[in-house]
Amino acid sequence: MRDKNRQIRMNNDLLFKTLSGIAFLSLDFKEYLSEHIICHIFQKGDHMPYRPPVSQTIYFVQYGLVCGVNRTTNVKNTLWIADQASFIVPPLTSSDLFVERIEFLSTTQLIGLESSFLAETFTRFPEAGKLWLGMISRSITESNKRELLLRLPPETRYATLFKQHPQYFISSYNENLASYLNMSLRHFARLKRRFSHSR
Repeated sequence: MRDKNRQIRMNNDLLFKTLSGIAFLSLDFKEYLSEHIICHIFQKGDHMPYRPPVSQTIYFVQYGLVCGVNRTTNVKNTLWIADQASFIVPPLTSSDLFVERIEFLSTTQLIGLESSFLAETFTRFPEAGKLWLGMISRSITESNKRELLLRLPPETRYATLFKQHPQYFISSYNENLASYLNMSLRHFARLKRRFSHSR
């Protein structure tokens, strides 16, 4: 039990360090957050639909790799990918809550903060508004990065993502990455072989 509690405290440290990079956190606010943190652990291959209560929760990725997938057609469309110290917030998701789902590409631990709890913090802590807006802004920026990435030629697109996020290529399925890069699985596999031989 002591080791488990120590692990939880270490995980909180990562969360608070990340949040402190967005806004100043008072000791009272940290303690209040600690009391309302909900931890979830998922295994590779797990998934959950993006509908309430999931769609009413902001998640922080403690470790692991997770993506948002839209399956409106027979083709899998990977909308976003998040790894350690990333936030998963509603702006990252599609407007149709019953189409998108979250898939776990490796063993992943998430911290969840429900929207009802977040609303309470606005009236109790001055820094809450700046913090939550900063989290949303950060997530929108990450979403825009993908839009800019997709404007590049396929080979440059692959090379850029590999340089910025090599961990994606270790844990992710080829199908997810090919979809995220908006290229066919065959084209992705060809680029993967070419880049692996050139290293």
